[in-house]
Formats: sequence, structure tokens, C-alpha cells
Amino acid sequence: MNMNSTNSTWSLVSRFLLALLLVGMMPGCFVNGQCQSNEDCQGAEVCQNGSCRLECRDDADCADDQQCQESLCIFSEGCMGCPYPDAPNGVGQCLHGVCSIVSCDDGYYNADGVAGNGCECQKTENGEELCDGVDNNCDGLTDEGCSCTPTNGGVEICDGVDNDCDHKVDEDLTCCPDDMVQISTGSSAFCMDIYEASRPDANEDNPGTQSGAAQSVPGVRPWVNLPQADAQTACELAGKRLCNPGEWFAACTGPNQSAYCYGDDYEAATCNGIDTFCPEPAYGCGLDLLHNQNSAVFHVTPTASFPDCTNAFGILDINGNIWEWDSSPEGHARGGAYNCSDSKKLHRCDYIRRDGNQAINNVGFRCCR
Repeated sequence: MNMNSTNSTWSLVSRFLLALLLVGMMPGCFVNGQCQSNEDCQGAEVCQNGSCRLECRDDADCADDQQCQESLCIFSEGCMGCPYPDAPNGVGQCLHGVCSIVSCDDGYYNADGVAGNGCECQKTENGEELCDGVDNNCDGLTDEGCSCTPTNGGVEICDGVDNDCDHKVDEDLTCCPDDMVQISTGSSAFCMDIYEASRPDANEDNPGTQSGAAQSVPGVRPWVNLPQADAQTACELAGKRLCNPGEWFAACTGPNQSAYCYGDDYEAATCNGIDTFCPEPAYGCGLDLLHNQNSAVFHVTPTASFPDCTNAFGILDINGNIWEWDSSPEGHARGGAYNCSDSKKLHRCDYIRRDGNQAINNVGFRCCR
């Protein structure tokens, strides 16, 4: 081999090694199949533990109801309970942890600036402020220019009165009617029906037949077998709305964020499930219904029949008895029912039934506002 040929060969080898070195210094450098930095990945992907993941660099890389934390898109708890897109009398939006009202229906205004109760103020008296205890012009103030005498020691409470005489009524409070309770998530608060919704003419033995405004009362058969849209209408006729997914989940898991409303461990006798009256529903007592109509097999019960099926918020029967529609457009039902094949699994607060939004004979609802 002559010297020129040898030099030529070494020159080619040197150039090849140099090319490999340069490639190793450029973006897209993978060693043993693993990325070394974010620059090795494409688009919004980031390098974590040697793998490129399609996550985020900032909130803009995430869905509207998510935030970017440590390069991961996570659900924004700040929007738990945000009334999007079904804000009362308007439209709400959750954008990266901030809940806001996008628009209000004609004649309604978000006078208190709180997103959780939607557009809560409707102009009255043609927007002329009167001394009547009402914010007639929806500017967030009540009876401005009128004389006021403090009540309740000047401490504001939920009574529709300007107790502290600052021309605001029930400010910074989430005031719920008697058939609802306040659910607080730490970042927002809303009202939820204490009981599963029922028809106006329902009683202990009969679910009734009348349509109209949904009721929230104890001791009656719940309203089932209606489409999600009809449930929303029934809530609206009561001055309420279907609970959104975040609200329903927050109420079910409670202040302790447990797997069931009452705790983390499944208890067959606490809420009405398939094994509440019948430990072996697949056979034995589960078949007694064919022979004895009075046997204690699984069945739907009147609202509030299980007083321990609750949590510190005070809602009842959110697990078991009947499934409950939330406002998800996909048609989600939550909470399980009295005849679930696996109540331990299907009663969980994080379980979602996805069977569309048409009427189902064991699906009902409850309302929020």
C-alpha cells in the first residue's frame, strides 16, 4: 500500500469521526436511545428521564383548563367549580387556572365580579337606583345615596340585606337556598342540591309524572329516565343548572378528597348499591325477586334513606341509588346506582359512565347554581 492511499484512508476516517462528533453536539442528540436535553425534542416536547414527552413549556402549550407545571400539563384546580360553559345567565370560561365570565345574557350583568355565580344581576326599574334593597342598575352597589342602618352588628350574612351599610348585599358570600348547600373548593364556591332531583308530584312510593322544576326534597322517589337535556331544563326551571364535572367531583370527594363521599374504603351498607340489601346479588338473594316481590333485594330508595351516605358538605346519596347527569356535552353520568354490577368500582367518585345523553332508566340528576 502506498503512502498516498494510506493518508487518503485516514483522511476519510477522520472526517467520519469528526462528523459523528459534530452530530453529537447538535440538537437531536440521542445516546443509547435517550434524549439529553429539551433541544433534542420537537415542538412542545420536553426531555424527561431520557424521553421526549409532548407536554409544555408554558400554559399556552396546555388545554384551556390546564396549567403548565414542571413541564407537565395538569388540571387547573383553580377552575374547579368554574361554571363553564353553562354559567347562570351567561357563559363562563376556565383559562389556565383563572375562572372568568366571557359574556352575559341580555339584561344580565356580572355585577359582583364573581365567576362562580355567573351573571347574577338583572337590571330593574329601567336601571334607575331606588331605595329598595336591590342593585337596580347592576353596578355592584345597592341603594347608593340612600340612608342605611347597620344590622346584625354590621356583619354581612346571607339574608339579602346590606348589613354593614357599604351598599353591597351578601358580598363575598355564597348564599344558598334551604334545599342546597355550599360546596367550597378552596378557590371557589357554589351551591348544590342536598338531595337527588325529584318530580313536583313525587312521593315516597311513586316518582310521579309531572314535568317542571326539579325539586330537592327528602323522602321521595328520585326522577329518572330522562335525557340529559331535559334534566338541564328541569334545573333551569328551578333557577339552577346541571352541575358541571368539576363541581360534581368536588362535592363527591368532599373536603378530604376521598374515593367515595364517605371515605376511601368501600362500604356496602353506607350508600344504596347492588350489595346493600343482598350480599350475593348474582345469585341467591338476587334471584328472590322472581319469586317474592317483598324480599329485600336491591331497589331504588327514596331520597335521604341513607343518612350516612354523605360527607362534611352535607349532600346526600351522591354515591349509589341512581346515576346522576353532569353537564358534560359527551353525556356523563356519575356516582353509580342501586343496581350496578360492581358497586365498589362504579360508585367511586372518579368513575364516569359514558353511554351518551339519552334517557336511561337508572339515571337521574341533581342541580347546582
